[in-house]
Amino acid sequence: MGISNKVAGTIAPLILAYFILHDGDAFVENLKTLDNAAKTIALNNLAARVIIPYLFMTVVLFLLGIMIRFAPLPEIEEEDEESTDSIATGKSSIFQFPNLILGVIALFLYVGAEVIAGDTIIRYGITLGIPIEDNLCFDNLFFAP
Repeated sequence: MGISNKVAGTIAPLILAYFILHDGDAFVENLKTLDNAAKTIALNNLAARVIIPYLFMTVVLFLLGIMIRFAPLPEIEEEDEESTDSIATGKSSIFQFPNLILGVIALFLYVGAEVIAGDTIIRYGITLGIPIEDNLCFDNLFFAP
């Protein structure tokens, strides 16, 4: 699942961006010429482009959940209560587990770095003069012109 998560985390934004921002440069230029009411309508239409891809993802995840629910998985044996109690002996708070605290901090920083990279890559391409459509094009991603 970890590999699937990373592959999906890489491909899903590209697919969503392709369907949502395929006319990104023209849209940005068009926004500059519109008045406030027309700009609001155009931005609402842009936001509405997200609905169908997210509905599709919802249906796929729901079907995946149903398939997992009815999959013939092996039974999991419960651990002895004695072994789980010995881990937390004398610990009354989660703050008494330093590895847990450090792990949460590490995950927070990791996700922050991952999100920053994903959110800034297209903006970086725009600052280099690369049109939005070229930033989102699958052909340019895999086959250099």
